[in-house]
Amino acid sequence: SLNITDVLAIIEQLPEVIGQPLCNGEKVSLKGLGSFQNSIVSDLMDAPEEVTPDKVKFAKISFKGDNKIKKMITKGLKCERLEDIINP
Repeated sequence: SLNITDVLAIIEQLPEVIGQPLCNGEKVSLKGLGSFQNSIVSDLMDAPEEVTPDKVKFAKISFKGDNKIKKMITKGLKCERLEDIINP
């Protein structure tokens, strides 16, 4: 079994492990957690041949949670109005 030190060491390595595939344009899936992928943008072009690599830019890294973790979060999620918490 893993202890907290082991888990933290694994988490610290995640950027290296998922970063390289993302740099190659790949989607990275972590079973039970979710997937990471790049989002790109470009200006609107009139014809497909006008789209060239220099016109496509990196926008962000998107994360989509796995259904398993989504269910865990929503099942135990308690929503409250912020106003009710600040001014009980």
